[in-house]
Amino acid sequence: MGAAKIKVKAGLTVEGLIEKLINTPGSRIILDIAEDATIFDNEINLRLLKFYAEEKDKELIIKSNNPELNGLAHQFGISTLKEDRVALTERRSEPEISYRQEVESEIAASPEPEPEMPVTDWPQWQGGLPVAIIITMFSLFLACWWFLQPQAVVIVYPKEQTVSFTTLAQIGIGYNAQQIPEGKIPARILEKENRIRAQTVTTGSKIVGVTPAVGRITLINSTTQPILLPKGSVVSGKAGVRFLTDEDVLVPKRYTKYQNGIAVGEEYGRAEVSITSEKKGTIGNQPSRSITTLSGRYQRFLKVVNPAPTKNGTDRKVPVVTLDDVKRGENEAKLQLRLVGPEEAAALAGNEYLFLPELVRSEIVRVVNAPDIGAEGETLQTTLDYRISLLAPLRDDLYKYLVRKFEESILQGFKAAAKPVALKAVKAGGVGPGGAELELTGQGSILGIIEPVKLKNLIKGKTPTEASDLLTRQNEVSRFKIELKNKSERLPRYTYQIKVILPAGGKP
Repeated sequence: MGAAKIKVKAGLTVEGLIEKLINTPGSRIILDIAEDATIFDNEINLRLLKFYAEEKDKELIIKSNNPELNGLAHQFGISTLKEDRVALTERRSEPEISYRQEVESEIAASPEPEPEMPVTDWPQWQGGLPVAIIITMFSLFLACWWFLQPQAVVIVYPKEQTVSFTTLAQIGIGYNAQQIPEGKIPARILEKENRIRAQTVTTGSKIVGVTPAVGRITLINSTTQPILLPKGSVVSGKAGVRFLTDEDVLVPKRYTKYQNGIAVGEEYGRAEVSITSEKKGTIGNQPSRSITTLSGRYQRFLKVVNPAPTKNGTDRKVPVVTLDDVKRGENEAKLQLRLVGPEEAAALAGNEYLFLPELVRSEIVRVVNAPDIGAEGETLQTTLDYRISLLAPLRDDLYKYLVRKFEESILQGFKAAAKPVALKAVKAGGVGPGGAELELTGQGSILGIIEPVKLKNLIKGKTPTEASDLLTRQNEVSRFKIELKNKSERLPRYTYQIKVILPAGGKP
């Protein structure tokens, strides 16, 4: 069955609205409240409207853009057609990878020394033949010495280049150092417990009583015995608001009235006593003749009524914690955990262990919110206890495995240069409770191996152009320089007349 609608405009009185409520057919009534309507600025009007709706078995529904009115309706148990929702967002942080860098100096090879010419002391012989023989022998010796001297010098610089390579490795808490050559790197689980406190502003509110209402009641005794009503006796009205008597009161008995010795009627005993509302707030401000019930053992003998309204009950609006406030506080604490978790894990690894964000796990141990939902408070403090764990291998173990894989990847004709192998990138995959698979990208330097005998045989008897072309084709040669001493058009045909100098090393 549909709901009937009542348009609440500016200027409409509470009496007129109650009359419309009573006369409008249907069990569900929607109050469409205009923005300029001020009838509910006084919350008593809303209470009165709810009271008459309950008497007529009608359900009230508030339709308003005023958040304070909607909140007040919720406090009174009245439904609304508008609710606020809160959306939250998340952030992610991207990890960084640090690399190992070391630097070593190169060792340069010294050129081979040239043989010195022997010095001979010649005897002073007399006669032509001996002198001629000596001169001939000396000339022959000089010719042999000259023939054996290098006639060409080739300066060769070995090629040095950087090589990148990729390899796979397994890390796990069950591996040991002997398994490193197999690509199984031992790892440890590093753990740390910590706490995060997040403070957020509460958004809920409620009305609480500040002072209780007070008034007076009249007690009527219809019995033939006086009744002493003790202090603290409970009386209540139609709205269910309870009041307590402020003092003991003696209610006289019923007595017979006589006139000229003749009984002319009976008079009930009466007494007044002050009362105070059990609950603070305007809820205790009740109209006259609304308090009619006495609780306890004397309710059969005494009647009660309040001749005048009770008054002086006051309220105030206070902030309270809502379920949405608790959810927002917990989400804020979890966001802080996502931000600080990787940083704490990196500090936990230090320089000894390899830190990878993919291998970090965070576990929430406990969440405590203070104050609780429904309690008064302008701010909510959320305390989150958590545990950070990191699966991490030793950097030295990874480096040992990386050096081994680099040496296996060196090209033929090259050797490892005197520079360290560097870990350039790491990617984790197949992460499990106690292990993971790593894709390692390394970088190292290789140096060409120069074999002087091979080069001499390659270029002997060739022209400088031919020799240059042949040397250019050698992968292990970076650059070179050819010098001919006798300005000939070809290099010597004998390898011992060619000298190879390696300024940057490279000799086997």
